[in-house]
Amino acid sequence: EAIHYFTESLKIAEEIKLNELAFYNLYYISDLYIEEKNLEKSFEYSFKALATLKNQDDRFDYHRGAIYDQIGKTYNLQKDYAKAKQNLEKSLLYYKKIIDDFGIANSTYDLYKNEYELNSKASVDEIISKILEANSLFISTAPESRNNINCLNFLAELYLKKGDFIKALNYANQSKT
Repeated sequence: EAIHYFTESLKIAEEIKLNELAFYNLYYISDLYIEEKNLEKSFEYSFKALATLKNQDDRFDYHRGAIYDQIGKTYNLQKDYAKAKQNLEKSLLYYKKIIDDFGIANSTYDLYKNEYELNSKASVDEIISKILEANSLFISTAPESRNNINCLNFLAELYLKKGDFIKALNYANQSKT
C-alpha cells in the first residue's frame, strides 16, 4: 500500500517537475522493495532516483550519498560485494564532503560490514576500528537509532570472532538498551 501512495506522489512530483520530491519518492519506493526482498525492483527505483540527480548541483550531495548507500546495500544483499563496495565508497565520499556525521557513520558501517563479508582475510582489528568510529558518530548523532543498534550487534559479532567474550557481551548488552 505504501508503494502505491509513493507512486502516486511520484507522478505528481514528475508532473510539476519537482526533482527533489521525485527523488524522495523513488528512494523510498526502492527502500520498500528492499523490505519486500525484491532487489530487482529496488535497483530499478534506485537508479531512477540517481538519474534525478544528474544535473543537480552540490546541494544534492546528501541525496547522492543516500542513494549510493542504498545501491551499495542492495548489491550487498545480492552478495555482489565488489559492486557494493564501489557504491558504498561513493556514498562515504559524498557524506564526508558535506560533513554529515550520521551519513558518514552509516556508510562507514555499511562499507566495513560489506568488507568483512567480501574479504575473508580482512583484518578483524581494522574492521573493529572502523566500526568503532561509526559507533562513536552514531552515539553523537543518533544513539537510539536502529543503525547504531546494528552497529553494536556487529561489534559484538566481531569481538566474538576474536574470542573476546567480555567485549562481545558488553556490546550485545548495549544494543539491548
